[in-house]
Amino acid sequence: QQPKSQWLNFVKTSKAATKIRQALQIQRTEKKPEKTKKETAIKSITIKSNEDKAIKLAKCCKPVPGDEITGLLTTKRKISVHRLDCENLEKMQNQRKVNVEWGVKGKGNFAVSIRIIAAEKPGLLSETLSVFAKANARVLSANAKTTLNNLTEGTFEIEIKNIKELEQIMQKIQNIKGVQKTERA
Repeated sequence: QQPKSQWLNFVKTSKAATKIRQALQIQRTEKKPEKTKKETAIKSITIKSNEDKAIKLAKCCKPVPGDEITGLLTTKRKISVHRLDCENLEKMQNQRKVNVEWGVKGKGNFAVSIRIIAAEKPGLLSETLSVFAKANARVLSANAKTTLNNLTEGTFEIEIKNIKELEQIMQKIQNIKGVQKTERA
C-alpha cells in the first residue's frame, strides 16, 4: 500500500508525518510523465502545444484529427482542446487561449455526434445504420424521433478515425432519399 496525503491529518507523531511526507515526495517524482513539453498523446494522436499541461479533448464539440482546433487553459490547469467552430468558445473568452495543433496521425478512434433531419419514411433508420456499418463506424448511441410536421430528427454518436472519414459518412447519409440536412451535433 502507498501512503496518501490524507494520512497526515490522522498521524499522531512528527516522526510518522516526516516518513509519510518523504514517501509522498518519492511518489511524486516517480509519477512524473516522460513526455516532451511540446507534445501530448491522446488516443494515439499527438497534439502539439507550447504548454506543459495535461491535454483533454472537449466533450462539447468532440474534435477529431483534421478539425481546426484551439486550446483553452482551464481552471484545473489543463488544456481543453476545442474545434474553432465550437459554440462554447464565446462563453469561455475569459480563459487563456493556447496554440495547439494536430501532430502525427495515429490509429485512434474518436467519438462524434451527427444530427440528421429527414422526411419521415419507413426504413430510414435502417438505411442510416447501414451507412455506418459499411464505413466500419461503431455506433455508440442513437436517438431518433418524429416531429409534428412528419420530419424525423436523429442524433447518432459514432466512432471514427479522422475528419475525412466523417465527411464521407455524412455525404453518404445526405444522399439517402428524403434526408434534408446532415450536420455535426
